[in-house]
Amino acid sequence: MAEQPRLSADERDEIPTLLDELSGFFGADGWRNDSDLSLAQKEERARRLAELEDNPAIGVPWEEVRARLRQQLSP
Repeated sequence: MAEQPRLSADERDEIPTLLDELSGFFGADGWRNDSDLSLAQKEERARRLAELEDNPAIGVPWEEVRARLRQQLSP
């Protein structure tokens, strides 16, 4: 993983809140409201989903991503 940017203590303290906001950004089914997406974004999402279906090992569950970020960014 690339080196993380240097964050101030206040910025690091804000990370858990931002991660929770991000996870709440998606609906109960894990999808953003399609009306928020441009055609290009919808096409990119479809491309990435097809890639994930072809190779499920490339995916990482959100819970794991969030846990890794919290661990890496905690003081």
